[in-house]
Amino acid sequence: MRGQRCRILGVSVDVLTLEEAARRAETMLAEGGTHLVVTPNAEMLNLAGRDLDLKGILCRADLVLPDGAGVVLVGRLRGIRRLVRVPGVDFVRRLLGRGRRSVFLLGGERGVAESAAESLRAANPTLEVRGTAHGYFTAEEETSLVETIRSSRAEILLAGLGVPRQEKWLAAHLERLGVGLAVGVGGALDVFAGRAVRCPSWMGRIGLEWLYRLIREPRRAGRMLALPQFFWAALRERA
Repeated sequence: MRGQRCRILGVSVDVLTLEEAARRAETMLAEGGTHLVVTPNAEMLNLAGRDLDLKGILCRADLVLPDGAGVVLVGRLRGIRRLVRVPGVDFVRRLLGRGRRSVFLLGGERGVAESAAESLRAANPTLEVRGTAHGYFTAEEETSLVETIRSSRAEILLAGLGVPRQEKWLAAHLERLGVGLAVGVGGALDVFAGRAVRCPSWMGRIGLEWLYRLIREPRRAGRMLALPQFFWAALRERA
């Protein structure tokens, strides 16, 4: 059953705490079938405004978690005080830490998924990693990859293929993957693998993760233009 949602740029975002999101995911696993989880930030919602295929996928997703301070700020300005950021990295860690789970890790450069698997297993000794694969597969390899994931019988697929590729790929193959949850996790596999560093917790709490990323990766400056574009589009939508 859906709880409260906040509509931002035409996409309904779930209003849940991190713990509530993990419990909702557990309920979906218990229900059976395959469920899509997306974690949009301002950049993704801004892109969805121009990419109607992506927007449709976000609108149809079973769980839409706000992974961005900008999304939360817009929601709170609209009076949704309970809306809080639920980063994909933290969501995965909380979900996997709630009991025995099985996962398949897909994405990143060669070796990233394997390193991420080792890290996740170290944190969760009961975790079963049913398989890993890098994200640089070709279109010709897709059928074999989907069958590999299906044959693994993993409960959860973590796909870090980048936006919007991961959302479109998961949506296109959702019914054939055979997993309970298909989660688009962006760069989370690099974080789990120790190849990317998250911002200090205090910066995350006050919504400055974007600044930390910009300082560490100045080449992201162009992508940061999505933030003012997102806020302007949200203001126009509200008006």
